[in-house]
Amino acid sequence: MMSNNLLHTNRAAKQTFRDAWNVIDMQEMQAFFGLLIFRGIYRATGENCASLWSTEHGRAVFPKTMTFTRFKHIRRFLRFDNPLTRTGRLQRDKLAAVRLLLDGFTKNSMDAYMPGINVTVDEQLYPFRGRCIHRQNMPAKPAKYGLKFWLLCDEENFYCYNREMYTNGSSQERGERGFGEHVVCHYQSR
Repeated sequence: MMSNNLLHTNRAAKQTFRDAWNVIDMQEMQAFFGLLIFRGIYRATGENCASLWSTEHGRAVFPKTMTFTRFKHIRRFLRFDNPLTRTGRLQRDKLAAVRLLLDGFTKNSMDAYMPGINVTVDEQLYPFRGRCIHRQNMPAKPAKYGLKFWLLCDEENFYCYNREMYTNGSSQERGERGFGEHVVCHYQSR
């Protein structure tokens, strides 16, 4: 997954910066994702990103890892697939732009753990207000807007074993099943 991100991110940045772009290596890409994880750990997702690099109020790990400018550049050009082939794939798959990432993450989750006999299916709304045709408005949820996922989790420790993103599609996308039933049946077939 990471090498795919690395390839397409460097390609997108080189189109803008040409020879001035310092190519991202695997260690720097891992550091970038590490900072994103730290941002979540520090519950700073709503905080101004620049403040994390502040010498007065920031967190020391951020400026020691990379400059804020470099972080912004990587975030700006971050790509998960080849945009040149995306149009054809979008006709078959509404999530073509992130399919490799989602499937890779799900496969790693399934390979790393075997849930117990009791599992549960639930929907999860990940808060998101950006531009995306799959963004949902769910007024009953604490975050009113976001991306909706169906999750299959272990009842004992809440480990997320399988996930399926809801894409505003009909049940025909997954056969006659709904998304919740699909994550269960995909679990049972493993």
